[in-house]
Amino acid sequence: MDYVYAFNAFETVLWTLLAVYCIVSAIQIPERRIRLLFAALAFLAFAGSEIMEMQTGAWWRPIWLLIWKAACITILIVLGIDHFRWHRKNSEESP
Repeated sequence: MDYVYAFNAFETVLWTLLAVYCIVSAIQIPERRIRLLFAALAFLAFAGSEIMEMQTGAWWRPIWLLIWKAACITILIVLGIDHFRWHRKNSEESP
């Protein structure tokens, strides 16, 4: 097993664990449930893209894999921005 394959396997586990964390958080934080579940789906989709990358050997080839990864990253960035805005708003409102 080469180091690139091993790193993709590590990333697959990492993104899957982050998805599980989001699911657990969705249970604990009802007002953020929908966003956390979207994040979990995006992390699972990203983990799937890592598995495909292990098969193709490149994240940019074929082009649909690049689009898949870009879509996941875009969704996670949008959700991250939303989370930081929500967190900032809630920390300003509390005494």
